[in-house]
Amino acid sequence: QMMDMPSRYAFNLTAAAPLPDRLLPFLRFAYLTDASEVQRLTLDDLQRPVSPANEAAATSLLAAHLRSRIAKYRTTIEEDTRTIEDASVSAKAKVAARLLRIEKGILLAALEQLSAVMPGEGGDAGPQPELHPKLS
Repeated sequence: QMMDMPSRYAFNLTAAAPLPDRLLPFLRFAYLTDASEVQRLTLDDLQRPVSPANEAAATSLLAAHLRSRIAKYRTTIEEDTRTIEDASVSAKAKVAARLLRIEKGILLAALEQLSAVMPGEGGDAGPQPELHPKLS
């Protein structure tokens, strides 16, 4: 644990905060490769990009994780909406579709918010270090 940031932390993505305030600073810290930076930087310093390579690694990892999570759903938001609007669908199926639509909306909002700060064209950050935080 350094800079009041535990080595393991759960970040809750919500509709109000699809990209939690401490998530990018946590990933920026995780991707520091220079020991002197680890000693020198404060949590306030990590609120902004540390270096182009660090920012590319942190944001591309998060973007890939968000895309992976979205891809695991069996339905699209549009299909969920059709299920919700279908009069022949059971109430239980409609509730499930609403929940799925909310979850996907949060993930998409987080990806959109992240895209606004990602370096490079279309979020292409180039190669990543081999060792990186595991997002689950």
